[in-house]
Amino acid sequence: MRTIEYKTLYNYLTEEEHLSIIATLRNILRIRKMDKEIRLALFEYLKGNEPDIVIEDVSFKELQEDEELTPIQAFLFLDWVKREPLEAIEFMKSEKNRMSLQPMKEKQLTELQKAMEELKKDGVEIKEEEPLQEDTSDIEID
Repeated sequence: MRTIEYKTLYNYLTEEEHLSIIATLRNILRIRKMDKEIRLALFEYLKGNEPDIVIEDVSFKELQEDEELTPIQAFLFLDWVKREPLEAIEFMKSEKNRMSLQPMKEKQLTELQKAMEELKKDGVEIKEEEPLQEDTSDIEID
């Protein structure tokens, strides 16, 4: 019988995915409930093998490269696709069309900088924005 040792999984989640202890434990619980096929792919990944898993035309590799998900996020998303394909795929489509509130990924930042350089070469004046000042004051409710 193949098993994923909790210690191995815990160490991977905290050291490689940089999750907090609480997030790590929550993800371990989610992994326990994962579809068997996806758990097997995760098992292979933790052994160092790149999984070639595709659920409803959504692949592990695509989730990592195109959607920039971490491996665990990709496995959890594939599990959602397997359980609720319409909802998961619709969510993925809607997220692509929505501005993210999270900081830009390195790849996005590099692409933006290249585009700005091209615009400057073409004579477009790009006004630099003042950085937002961090406000540490309390938030009043009433």
